[in-house]
Amino acid sequence: MRLFSFWKTMCICFIPLAIVYQLLWTLFLTDMPAQFWTSSTSSQFVFFKGVGELMMYSLMLWFLISRTKTDSSTSKTLFCTLLGCIILYTSYAMLMRLPFRSIVAFN
Repeated sequence: MRLFSFWKTMCICFIPLAIVYQLLWTLFLTDMPAQFWTSSTSSQFVFFKGVGELMMYSLMLWFLISRTKTDSSTSKTLFCTLLGCIILYTSYAMLMRLPFRSIVAFN
């Protein structure tokens, strides 16, 4: 199994991918009319964005842990821990904002 350089993978692939992903969503969501934000469609879009983030960051974490090498295991451990915290926080935010949660609460 070939191992890739941790820092090259981060700087050339993962960080630009995460930045472009967030910028595209920002461009898409900032141009939405006010009616969009008052409808239930907005919560579905934000939930979909969260699912995409979870998938992307989880795949990044798996790849960084299993397919990269570095001279300093401390930096790899710290960065993977930070990425794990982002995944946990996004998961928590999604659980608090489930689209069907408001339906369940009123029934």
